[in-house]
Amino acid sequence: MNGFARVPIGAPNTFQIMRQRDARDSALLTVDASASNPPALPDTWDLYTMRYQASNPELVEDIARFARSLMPANARIIPVEWSGLLLVTDTAANLKKLYDLIKSNDVRLTPEARKRMQESEKRMEQRRNREKSQPKPAPAPEGKPESKQ
Repeated sequence: MNGFARVPIGAPNTFQIMRQRDARDSALLTVDASASNPPALPDTWDLYTMRYQASNPELVEDIARFARSLMPANARIIPVEWSGLLLVTDTAANLKKLYDLIKSNDVRLTPEARKRMQESEKRMEQRRNREKSQPKPAPAPEGKPESKQ
């Protein structure tokens, strides 16, 4: 059932089948995790929300950006920078894989790595600013296309 999810609806072993994009906004079961505490997830494709407490809270935005590129469209990751928390909603099977990736990136940066990261962010910001300042091409005139002679 691609694109659909099984969501618990209160009574034990009672579920509702919903579109996955709608289900991710409903009250899902939540599991806690950290670098030293893997999430207790079943071997199912049910949706869960994992609360990952980062050991290095200053990295949650970068970890989220990296993980988001590996996640399916119906999944969600929200970094909460002030508390160092990552909220990740996806299937249990995918969360198990994402946990390993998140944990491996939740490491203290060396001064050299921090400098490289800051330089990379600065280059990306400069590129965005250049793209914003470039003039937009004029739209094609309405009506008859020009003929070449």
